[in-house]
Amino acid sequence: MLIAERLKYAGYIQIYMTDIDIAHLHNDIVQLKNDVQIIKHILSEEGKLTDWAKNELKKTREIPEEEYVNIDDI
Repeated sequence: MLIAERLKYAGYIQIYMTDIDIAHLHNDIVQLKNDVQIIKHILSEEGKLTDWAKNELKKTREIPEEEYVNIDDI
């Protein structure tokens, strides 16, 4: 069964979402919100970077932007 039915009408493609699709999207958004809250809590509790994290950031900042990999190329 297709998640969305696509119909051509007057040159446009219309997408009809079912209640199941909307419920699935809602659940995904709720989970993302929960994950963000956990991350925010962890960051507010710790407050400081470890020596390892500081070293990794320093090494990363030394890499020229020309060597960065575009996310679309992955």
